[in-house]
Amino acid sequence: MFIAPPLAPAAKRRGVLFRFVSALGLLLATIALIIANVVLMYAVYYTVNPNVSPQQLYHRVWQLTKDNAYYRDRLGDWDKWEHKYDREIHSDADAIRFAGEMIKELHDPYSYVMDPRKVEADKQEADGKFVGLGIVLADKPENGGYTVIKQVIPGGPAEKAGIAAGDRLVKIDGQSVVGLGVNEIAVKLKGESGTPATVELERAGQALTITVVRAEVKVGLVTTRRLSRHLADGICYLRLQSFEQWDTADQVEQGLKQLSDCRALIIDVRDNPGGFIHEAVLTSSLFLDQGTVLTESQRLPENGYVSVTTRLSPHALNFELSSGPFSGLSLWAPIRLPNLSGKRPVALLINGDTASAAEIFTAALKENGRATVIGTQTFGKGVGQTYVPVGNGALLRITSLRVTTPKGNWVGDGRVNVANGIVPDIVVEAVGSFDSGEDGDNQLQAAIDFLSRKP
Repeated sequence: MFIAPPLAPAAKRRGVLFRFVSALGLLLATIALIIANVVLMYAVYYTVNPNVSPQQLYHRVWQLTKDNAYYRDRLGDWDKWEHKYDREIHSDADAIRFAGEMIKELHDPYSYVMDPRKVEADKQEADGKFVGLGIVLADKPENGGYTVIKQVIPGGPAEKAGIAAGDRLVKIDGQSVVGLGVNEIAVKLKGESGTPATVELERAGQALTITVVRAEVKVGLVTTRRLSRHLADGICYLRLQSFEQWDTADQVEQGLKQLSDCRALIIDVRDNPGGFIHEAVLTSSLFLDQGTVLTESQRLPENGYVSVTTRLSPHALNFELSSGPFSGLSLWAPIRLPNLSGKRPVALLINGDTASAAEIFTAALKENGRATVIGTQTFGKGVGQTYVPVGNGALLRITSLRVTTPKGNWVGDGRVNVANGIVPDIVVEAVGSFDSGEDGDNQLQAAIDFLSRKP
């Protein structure tokens, strides 16, 4: 996805005001209705979600889908849905369920109605917080079906209770988790803040039983590492898991500052599903002095489209309208982040699950000649969604925009019909089973080998 969850979090280091200035600038440039994605996003965030009847909730979904769906031809005979379920809607749950049946007509897996619980879950994800033990599990179980704790989040409940990276999970609250998948185990670990979980572990052949009290945990998206393998001195590694937190670019900025003395950088966005489009733009500015980042074609309510191209200059972001009633209008905002990568060689790792905003970031670096891209072709999601309040805390998530790369390429609609993706400069298929960035990662080794030959 490209657009953030619907509610603004508490102020971050740069603060909500900083980002609101960006949105306001675009708003002025596009004269209220002629707005780019970021402006629409913030307009949505600061719009009150009204109190409505269940029937009104359903009707608002019908109207707002009609107004905002990017592919209007997919609406078909949309009028037939307006009053189809009037007599069957008695609650918000009914309205959301029937609205879901209606939206299936679009044949778009990225458009749906979010109930208030899902809205709150997405807000927590955007804040980078969750309630749990504070552990990260390895992607795949070991031989024998044991799942290993890959990371213990600093300051979290698990670290305080004495759980360590490398511990094997055996049981949770007396129930065996051997042979279960990571997602199944994650469900068992969830619970309300303040509730205990008793985990049985194996560490160096010894059995341990530890009780951990669940609490709110802050999760970062960025990990950094200095590589010390043969020929890798001076090559450093930064992994970015997604763009789904409000301060993603801030986290990358801090990671790059930690690696300021490295002579070359490997940036890993494999399995990165995307997230906030504005964070992808700001993160790109950490690697570029100037250049085009993307062009967005945004559906306008009721009728028409507007195209906005975002470019970086050394001191600002520039927004240029290339179609619509105010074609040719441009605006700049001094909100870009500094290029902290300098002119150091950069290798960017991608794969088939690099998607959406991560593809925007990849294309910005690749097509501006800033990074050599290594791995396999990306997912191919060049469409984005807007979140629109429909009432009673629910939101409509609707595909309302299409994105092209700096050179005007469209990566696809997320495999609904088209999945062009981004083709790497150096194709390296993954071999074997490994966690990204760890031993056995042959794609990482290919990046190391490439950078080792760079001066």
